[in-house]
Amino acid sequence: MEALKQILSNFPQGFVAGLLMNGSLIAIAYFIFWKKFKKRFQNWRIQLKERVDAKQIKAELKNSVFTLMVGALFSSIVIYLSSKGYTKIYTNFSDHSPFFAIAGFFILLIIDDTWFYWCHRLLHHPKLFPYVHVVHHKSIDVNPFTSMSFHWIEPFLLSFWIFPVAFFLPTYAPVLGFIQIWGLLDNIKSHLGYEFYPVNFNKSWLRFLTSSTHHNMHHSKFKGNYGVHFRIWDKLLGTEFKEYEAEFDKVQERKKIKPIITTLLLFISLSAFSQTSSRIIGNWKDQSHPEKQVQMYLGADNKIYGKSLDNLIVFKALVWDNTDKVYNGILINPDNKEQFEISIRLTKNDKFTFAVRKFIFTKKFQFIRT
Repeated sequence: MEALKQILSNFPQGFVAGLLMNGSLIAIAYFIFWKKFKKRFQNWRIQLKERVDAKQIKAELKNSVFTLMVGALFSSIVIYLSSKGYTKIYTNFSDHSPFFAIAGFFILLIIDDTWFYWCHRLLHHPKLFPYVHVVHHKSIDVNPFTSMSFHWIEPFLLSFWIFPVAFFLPTYAPVLGFIQIWGLLDNIKSHLGYEFYPVNFNKSWLRFLTSSTHHNMHHSKFKGNYGVHFRIWDKLLGTEFKEYEAEFDKVQERKKIKPIITTLLLFISLSAFSQTSSRIIGNWKDQSHPEKQVQMYLGADNKIYGKSLDNLIVFKALVWDNTDKVYNGILINPDNKEQFEISIRLTKNDKFTFAVRKFIFTKKFQFIRT
């Protein structure tokens, strides 16, 4: 009972630590590739058809909570066993040969990959798959949140290797921490949905490592590419998809096209901006009140500004919207500095109109060139 109390007392801390480390890295990866730079990395996608939706993300987040709980329980048990001297985990570097601290990282990585490969194949057995591993495979188009979306039994099985290793192999504690970080990053990479390894990766000395494409194919084709860190077991036992390298090369070909297209679009956009923005630059006056005049000019930030005759800024940060064929920006009331969001539409290059709305009242203005 005392042992259980100590294990449970470490559980909340382990859960929070796992949530912060895993959650933050996964969220950052998702934000960068799936939100902020989604269009920029469009040709880096492995599956061309995007099928991830809010329902999938919600299910993955729910499953991730149970995965974090299992991870926290495992770490709590290991900490307790180590505190009682039952394991060979040590924190003083000089307690053992430097071999265990340095080579230990690679040894543990190989053990982890081997354990994962065989457990993974076991979970694909027809009598087990529908009850456990099917939860993970509901995500066919994977994303960073998929990396922790499991039935609770699966992280239990996949992490169990730590116990026999901790009992029999001297393990430097920081190395064990590095293995966890490596595993997390490798897991996010495998489920990223984008291939960021370079074109010659599978022809380099690093070709024994798995890529994002390698594991992505496992989700789309199911039976094959079972390895997590290395391709070694898949190659030895013939479970690697024969078309894997060809698929990897296809993504690389799409990636090559992107810079050309991006440069072309950027050139067209800049040309369009320079042509359209120059149309509004100049001197204008209110058609109904000619005494109200404004000078439109290009600011240092490449946005359009407008000054009244007494040099007060009345139009601020106007930006051309090629979709709606308008300038979007801000109108500043020179009397009380109140600001309004407005859209300006040009008419035949010698007239522009805009409207100011306050509550339910709208007033339209029309300016002509002077």
